Amino acid sequence: MVALIPRAALSCLVMVGVIAEPHALAAERDGEKTLIAVANLLTRRHGDDESRWTPLLDKARHEQLWGDVQQIRKLVAGATSMEVEIQGDTTCDILFEFGDHDVVVGVQLSEETPPRLLNITSKEITRDAAETAPITWATLDEAMRLAAERGFTGAVLVTRNGKIVLHEGYGLANRERRIRVKPDTVFAIGSAPIDFTHAGVLLLKDQGKLALDDPITKFFDDVPQDKSTITIEHLMTGRSGLLDFHELPTDENPDHTWIDRDEAIRRIMNQRLLFKPGESRRPSHSAWGLLAAIIEIVSGESYPEFTKKRLFELAGMKDTGFFGEPVAEDRVAVGYGRVSSTPNSPPHWGKTSWMVMGSGGQVSTLADMYRWEVAMRNKSILSADSTAAYLRNRTGVCQDGDSFGFEFMHSTDPEQLFMIISNAINTREDRRSFDELGRRLEALIEQEPQ
Repeated sequence: MVALIPRAALSCLVMVGVIAEPHALAAERDGEKTLIAVANLLTRRHGDDESRWTPLLDKARHEQLWGDVQQIRKLVAGATSMEVEIQGDTTCDILFEFGDHDVVVGVQLSEETPPRLLNITSKEITRDAAETAPITWATLDEAMRLAAERGFTGAVLVTRNGKIVLHEGYGLANRERRIRVKPDTVFAIGSAPIDFTHAGVLLLKDQGKLALDDPITKFFDDVPQDKSTITIEHLMTGRSGLLDFHELPTDENPDHTWIDRDEAIRRIMNQRLLFKPGESRRPSHSAWGLLAAIIEIVSGESYPEFTKKRLFELAGMKDTGFFGEPVAEDRVAVGYGRVSSTPNSPPHWGKTSWMVMGSGGQVSTLADMYRWEVAMRNKSILSADSTAAYLRNRTGVCQDGDSFGFEFMHSTDPEQLFMIISNAINTREDRRSFDELGRRLEALIEQEPQ
């Protein structure tokens, strides 16, 4: 399984089907680049070549470190997936997952420039057999009950042959007020709004108001020369060359600090490109921000107005909205993550900033997100051609989250679907347990329908 984690505000996270290029971890700082290089070499075939490690190892401890690296490479061989958590410029943990256990590799760098590997350690963690046991249709309810007993907090929705067979809440949405999670509890949904922006652009195309090969110069004034050839399609397919985000070091919060549309556009246009438009591929949340701006410019409506009127109403989605909008206290989940505010729930985060407009900043329920998947399959919103374009690469499992405690994982075919969402992803163990539960639910829906 490849799980997609587009953003973690204060740490960089990526999960890969053991070995994949860490595009989401494209680092600007030397320390992060070195940490990523270490993670890659631990898993790649050419990691056995000592010459590849020499530039990375502390010179005074080269022999010992090279021996440690060789032992750890043997220890992590055959892992089913890898997660890298960068905790700062000089430290990271790498989680290697196996069927019945995990191996956590700790990496520490020196503070010199460029930094070198100073220390590397490993720790094996055995999993409880009950936590990894396959889930069957007969044991689904019991498996979720046990998951809740072991600490899972959130909501789950599962369909079988197009019918909802499980839709329940588990644990506490608000620990301080002892409010339980219910099936209709409202959660932050990470980067899932990218799907709404994608559909919105295709809807405007269906209406003849734009074309996918339109350059962005058609919509924005004073586009810098290096970005003048970027098209809508480039923005939608990761081929724009734009950086992933457009926050500044002076921003108090990379998700919630308020900036308006004009400021977001200014920042994005002033960024350097990672590559010439169309020549490579790299995911970019900033690209989806520009697409949200284009939706506003072309439609004459604000992005929230457009999505609610043109998308959500047609899909029957009643509980999907934006940060800062009122939600009854007994219906909204409070986040219990690495980053917190008071109170740490979407209605109190201020209105959605153009730091994330078009790629985040929204809330929903699992029922609404299920309605979205149904609507996009039955052509309730888009033409047949645009529906096919929307669904073309929409397979497998998607994962979205933030650093405030919210995590959302789901499949996409309403006939046989799972959705799992939590407001309590704080520690590495929380994330590992959440991901494991998601994998077990994924395996369940991949069973032959009966």
